[in-house]
Amino acid sequence: MQKAMTCMLILIVCLSITALQAIDYESLSVEELTTLSLNGDADAQCELGWKYFIGGLVKQNYNEAYKWYLLSAEQGHPVAQNNLGVLHRKGHGVKQNYKEAHKWCLLAAEQGYAEAQYNLGILYANGFGVKINYKEAHKWYLLSAEQGHVKAQYNLGSMYYYDEYGMQNYRETRKWWLMAAEQGNEHAQYNLGVMYSVGHGVIQDMETAYLWFSIAVANATQESLETYITIREMVAKELTSNQREKIKKQAREWMRDRGFE
Repeated sequence: MQKAMTCMLILIVCLSITALQAIDYESLSVEELTTLSLNGDADAQCELGWKYFIGGLVKQNYNEAYKWYLLSAEQGHPVAQNNLGVLHRKGHGVKQNYKEAHKWCLLAAEQGYAEAQYNLGILYANGFGVKINYKEAHKWYLLSAEQGHVKAQYNLGSMYYYDEYGMQNYRETRKWWLMAAEQGNEHAQYNLGVMYSVGHGVIQDMETAYLWFSIAVANATQESLETYITIREMVAKELTSNQREKIKKQAREWMRDRGFE
């Protein structure tokens, strides 16, 4: 009995040490990752593929990225499967092949990987490798959005907003765009401004519209900035100078409270 207890305690200690020694693959050098990858470590293969994909620590090489992603994906690694699908969709390191993109993204999505679910939604929404199927696109966007994927939240909101998808629901649009806006998505922030300025799914409210346009302006890329400012100034004509200054202050506070400044 005592011997069995001793063995159990030793096992627990060994398991604890193993947990403490979990490998931080992101911090490993390319040489270290290569050694582990050659020994069949799927996590290392996936990380090595990523390093070749983005470049920096090693010269960017899509062919090498594809090679290591494939080895990892064949072992069932969901991140590698998704990234392999993206390479096929964009034609990086391999000839563009939407059917292969669908195959690999589906494998990852079925494992619950939010990024893959989002990418699968893109394939179905645009008919890449499959027939256009808005219900399937909605299904995968929803699964991804429910995990907090900001782009999926935005795209899901868009499916509810535009009538062409056959599921128009402004309340659902506002719900999902608000979630995306809270995570800093400038397009969701801008479009919330549009909803309030025209009264889609909400009571028309120029002050709230101006608030969201101001947040979008503060968060905009250079490409979008001019458009956002132009639309905001159109709404500004409906407000007094005091209202505008008060709302701009609220927008700055909103950004600061969420760490966007």
